[in-house]
Amino acid sequence: MTLALKIPPPVYGLSISLAMWLAARAVSHGQLWTVSSSIKIGILALALSGVAIALAGVIAFHRARTTINPHHPENTDCVVSTGIYRYTRNPMYLGMFLVIISWGLYLANIYSLALCPLFIPVLNYAQIKPEEVILTQRFGDAYRHYQQQVRRWL
Repeated sequence: MTLALKIPPPVYGLSISLAMWLAARAVSHGQLWTVSSSIKIGILALALSGVAIALAGVIAFHRARTTINPHHPENTDCVVSTGIYRYTRNPMYLGMFLVIISWGLYLANIYSLALCPLFIPVLNYAQIKPEEVILTQRFGDAYRHYQQQVRRWL
C-alpha cells in the first residue's frame, strides 16, 4: 500500500513537529541554547516568512481559480507559474518546512533539529512526486517545461 496522496501534507508536518517535541522532552542533554527574547524574535520572523510563502501559494492558486486540494491534483485547471510559483514549484510545502525549522530552533534541541529534514523526503515521496506524475499527464509539455524552469523546493 502506498501513502501517495492519502494523507494531507499538514498532517506530515504536524507529525514531524510532534516527534521533534517528544525528542526534545526525552533527550534533554541535546539542548543547544537558551531561547532568549532576541532569539524568539528571529524564530518568529522565520516562521512568519514560512506562513507568508505558503499563503502566497494559496493566493496564486486562488487567482488562477484552480484547486489547492492536495488529494486531487487531477482537478487542477492550469499550471500556475506566476507569483511565488516563479521561484518554487511547492511554496505551500516550503512554507510548512520553514515553520518546522522554526519549531526546531525554538525547541533548541539537536535531536529535534535533526528530525526537520525528514519532512522533505516524506513530502517528495508521498505527495510531490505523485502530484508531478498527474500534472505531467494532465498538462504534458507545458508542465515539463515548467519543471525545467523552476526547482521543486528552491
